[in-house]
Amino acid sequence: MKTVIFIMTFVVCMGGCTSASYDAAYWTDGHVIERGIPVPLYDHPGNIFLDTETVWVKVPDETPKETRSWRALDDTGKIVCNGEISESSSGLPGQIRLGRLPVGWYRVEFLGEQGACLHWTTTAVLKKLAAPVPQDSPVCVDSATAWFAKNQPDNQERFASLAALAGVNWIRDRLTWRELEPKSGEFVTAETTYDTSAAIQKRHGLKVLQVFHSTPDWAWESDLDGERPGGRFARDLRHVYRFCKAMAERFHGQVYAWEPWNESNVSTFGGHTVDEMC
Repeated sequence: MKTVIFIMTFVVCMGGCTSASYDAAYWTDGHVIERGIPVPLYDHPGNIFLDTETVWVKVPDETPKETRSWRALDDTGKIVCNGEISESSSGLPGQIRLGRLPVGWYRVEFLGEQGACLHWTTTAVLKKLAAPVPQDSPVCVDSATAWFAKNQPDNQERFASLAALAGVNWIRDRLTWRELEPKSGEFVTAETTYDTSAAIQKRHGLKVLQVFHSTPDWAWESDLDGERPGGRFARDLRHVYRFCKAMAERFHGQVYAWEPWNESNVSTFGGHTVDEMC
């Protein structure tokens, strides 16, 4: 398996160039990852169901105790089902049963005694994929799972499951350089949020594109890079080389492509020029 380096670029066509002349090459993907047909997790994160399942929607914790009924509306605003809220010892039931619904997105409203909407949530019904997602599918998302579910493997599992159900092929994650190499040449050996995130996403059949940035303070050159040197590439590219080599080895078989720096042209991430990015 080869490791691919991704650099965000723009394709500019001049003269007689047509989309057909580069699209096929752009989406060619030689990586093959084992994947099957995804199904929702047992607790249905995000209230996502298949059209062969009965829809049960979790009542959000923030739902007011004054709620007396509920209704579900489709994406056109049409009411597709409704019901009463029966009080339990906690004031509200944990779930409401919507039954079998056709494929679509639904807004579930919780209503007060006068019929006003006091709170709402969503649910969706999907058609089960007929076949695994093609290895060269262009359907990709940016998740930053290792950050948004930092040190939360259960939530990382939920995010990965939802992406797989959506038919995602590549998923973009985030990695902070300074967290994995706090001292020059000394790498964290314990399991981190980046390790669990990569392993979980691979298990769900997702190809991970990992983006790294945030130069550690030991590699800063404040005299050249000003007040926010950590936002810029390390001036000594030997540091970058050593880090990339170590990460390629650490995540071999789990991360299939790497992108140096996120939005490296904006000031927050260093304000690099094109030649610096290259």
